[in-house]
Amino acid sequence: MDKILKILSLLFFCFSSFTVMAFPITEKLPVTGVLPLRILSSQPDFMFLPTTGDFKNKFIYVAEGDKLRLVDLETWADFHTQPESFSTTVVDVALLPNGKSIIVALANGNLARIELDDLATFENTIEVSSDSTTSNLITKFQTTTDSSDDSDTTEEVAEEEEEEDAEDDIDSRGIDINNNLTNESARFMVADPEDDFVYLVNDSGYYFEYNINNNTVSEIDLLDETATNAATTTDDDGNTSTSNVNHTPTDMLFANSSSGQKVFISTSEGKLLSITPGSNSFSEHSLSSTAVSDSTPNFAKMAVTPDGNFIYVVDTDNDVIWVFSLVSSSFVDQISSGTGLDPIEVDSDDNGTFSDIHVFEDDAALVTTYVSGDSGITLIDADNPGTAEEDKVIDASSTSASTEDPITLSGTPGPIKSSSSDTGYVFEINGDASISVLTDNPWITITGISPSSVTQVSSTFTVVFQSDTAGAYTIRANSDFLGTTGTELQAAISIAESSTNTSISSSSIDINNFARSAFVEGNNKIFVLVTDAQNRVGHTAVLLSVDRPPEAVSITETNFGNQKVFITFNVSPDADVKTYSLFAQPAPDQTNPDCSVAAVTFLTSDTISGSVEAANCGNTTCRGGVENLTNDIAYCVAIKVVDAAGNESPFGTLTASVSPEQTVGPAGFLGEASCSLNTFNKQKTPYIPLSFIFLILGLFSLRLIKKYKAQKFIFVFFLLLFIWPNSSYAAELTPQNWTLEVKGNMMIPTNTEVKNFLGVCCSFGGEVEFGLLLKDRYNFTITAGAGFNSGSAVGVRSGGNSGDDFSLLLFPLRFDFIYRFDFKSEQLILPYIRTGVDTVFFREKAGGDKVQNVKYGVHAGVGVGILLDRVEELGHSLESEMGVNDIYLIVEGRYAMINSFKSGGLDLSGFYPYVGVLFEF
Repeated sequence: MDKILKILSLLFFCFSSFTVMAFPITEKLPVTGVLPLRILSSQPDFMFLPTTGDFKNKFIYVAEGDKLRLVDLETWADFHTQPESFSTTVVDVALLPNGKSIIVALANGNLARIELDDLATFENTIEVSSDSTTSNLITKFQTTTDSSDDSDTTEEVAEEEEEEDAEDDIDSRGIDINNNLTNESARFMVADPEDDFVYLVNDSGYYFEYNINNNTVSEIDLLDETATNAATTTDDDGNTSTSNVNHTPTDMLFANSSSGQKVFISTSEGKLLSITPGSNSFSEHSLSSTAVSDSTPNFAKMAVTPDGNFIYVVDTDNDVIWVFSLVSSSFVDQISSGTGLDPIEVDSDDNGTFSDIHVFEDDAALVTTYVSGDSGITLIDADNPGTAEEDKVIDASSTSASTEDPITLSGTPGPIKSSSSDTGYVFEINGDASISVLTDNPWITITGISPSSVTQVSSTFTVVFQSDTAGAYTIRANSDFLGTTGTELQAAISIAESSTNTSISSSSIDINNFARSAFVEGNNKIFVLVTDAQNRVGHTAVLLSVDRPPEAVSITETNFGNQKVFITFNVSPDADVKTYSLFAQPAPDQTNPDCSVAAVTFLTSDTISGSVEAANCGNTTCRGGVENLTNDIAYCVAIKVVDAAGNESPFGTLTASVSPEQTVGPAGFLGEASCSLNTFNKQKTPYIPLSFIFLILGLFSLRLIKKYKAQKFIFVFFLLLFIWPNSSYAAELTPQNWTLEVKGNMMIPTNTEVKNFLGVCCSFGGEVEFGLLLKDRYNFTITAGAGFNSGSAVGVRSGGNSGDDFSLLLFPLRFDFIYRFDFKSEQLILPYIRTGVDTVFFREKAGGDKVQNVKYGVHAGVGVGILLDRVEELGHSLESEMGVNDIYLIVEGRYAMINSFKSGGLDLSGFYPYVGVLFEF
């Protein structure tokens, strides 16, 4: 009764004047009698059509060997950009939850990823010579397995990766996971519609979960515990053993039912396997009893109902369709007059040899199952899959006495899919590789667009088409199936019944009559949409190439540099922009610069230009510059956008002028100038710095200590420290005469101008300190190091921040005396004090100019060492094997006055915290 009501409802809706979407039963052919999609080379094993996301209903994805082919469902032709071939056979495709990322499963177990909103990802962008042995491991993984997995360990796999991957082709789209699989292959794949997981199964009966976010793969061995064909072997001692037999997968799907999410795998052994994502086990579901099955079921293709609660399963050995309930986890009886558990049967005289199955729901919530067979497509009423009825097969024809006629097509049906419920299309690939389109929507055939490309000058075009249905047609740019998006180019015009299947020409359409945003630069889809009396909408589209000069862009900011100006501007929204041309021209009036368009043409001989490649710009703004200008001259600036065809935009200008000027960093700003090591800029007094005296005295004292080996020549102000009793010293295993320290430091300047350039904190540097150690307490050291700082340079004339950057290199050389409070061997905490002299060579570069000089000074500080070899109990081994007596972690703070004793110029005075490691040997 439900089946009869469904057919009557369909007939009633067909003659109603309001919108209806019933299950499609009509194969659409153009006037020429040629199938609309005769573009494939062979019938593929699968077809994928996403009905969610940003690109829903736009493409059919099919595999042809190592190629993934995209069929454009708007133009009914190959998509204009196709993915480049992969390294091996494509076996399946899935859509990620973001609605625009496609995951491709390859026969070798690897994956690939392309982005539908970035056609550059369709290509393999890595070029490798034929003899290259570079690994193609694009993404690394950690492998987790269940307890039954006897595969190689992660470490063993890692050792084998380099050898095996060297044989593979490198692919920028690739995601290499096959080295983490027990059996390196894949056959079916599905994706979680809500989370970034994909699930795979291979012919050897292994199931894999790949977590895209954390790059992990887990697997389950799908052992068939009830297998009767397990292989038995006998060893030399007469012991017999039985090898494990895995299930043989035949299809895979993801179901989100009221009882939760499940991955289902059908098997040739007549079982359904269900797996809860994230688990390490699976459940088997078998037929407990059958009423009509002549042989053991062989489950093949599956389809899930829209609510996720029922699965239709093709049994190829018996040519029947079983229904499985996910809520009860059991098969459901379908025939009310039968006995026991019955499947859906189709009279063998009407259809058989089923190859694929698909569930379609229209926007009236009528659910119909389509089954591909050797005689056509059988329709099954799927509104109540959990209820047994007298007969669920729908008669698709009233021309014969049979009540189970299939939809007869122009070829032998194969893979079958449908678009979303609001569009009303079912697609099927025939044995001759043609793609049949089943729809009750009007069918439109575009026979031409003239011209196929337009410009701002030659800006008009017309479209010629035919419709098989009367109604009203509209022309839209960049629309969708239903005409709800894009821009209307021509309002609705009626198509009389007498005008069907005859040529209709649109009016002349001028792109200049519409907002610029109606068309994009490059390919545009011009849609012809026909709405019939039942408000069903048919569509087709044709490509129109649009090439217009870019619009002018706005200059948002300017800045000066040394003999240059910087220009910040908004980027063009056009996709075909190649470069941005920048211009600078001296203002006609230098006293009162006027940069209005009326005053400046930017076409004179004194105009200087620069350029920025569009590829180097961001998504919203960009910055470029014009060089070789004259400092302290007011310049007017402008910009032009240039596209790939050489079209130029009007000038984008700014009324305010900008003047280049010499730029400096902190050294130049404070009056330093390049000089030899013994000259100074702006010295207050022309004397030899006292630091030289300290340096000479320090070197002389080291010489005396080395020559006479006594404390009688030590400086008087250290005398009290030197007379500390030595009776507590403990002998080391090896002599302890030298120190070596590697340390890092921060500079916290105290000079206000230097702070303005470098900031309050922190500028980093590194140093190496080598020293002579006497009596474990007295350390005479020499230190060399390097530091680097950078920031925005300022103008010499204005003092304002410029567009130039400065870099400041520091090379310190220090001499120190350190007193260490070291009173016993293996002392855990070692405090110390230090003082010394500084010589810092610096080099500053800003705006192309360089300044270098030397600064002198003195410093003092305190620190503490923490004995590491005692904490880690490594002392004896380090000392006996390497000659290193002790190792300390050093934490130190010192204040340095490095300004050549206030002689002017760059002031490097400040607080310097240090952290380092000290070795005694």
